[in-house]
Amino acid sequence: MISDLIIAIMAIILLVAVFYIPIALAKRLGRNVLGWLIFALFFSPLLAIIFY
Repeated sequence: MISDLIIAIMAIILLVAVFYIPIALAKRLGRNVLGWLIFALFFSPLLAIIFY
């Protein structure tokens, strides 16, 4: 029960990082936020599969 809660919290933190980092970089560099977000959402799982 507690381990499921910890896994859920870790997943939420990971998702926030996956969303926040590309958005912050895109804003800082003056790029398209939506494009960077889609790029990150596509390549993050792909990199995880490749390097696992």
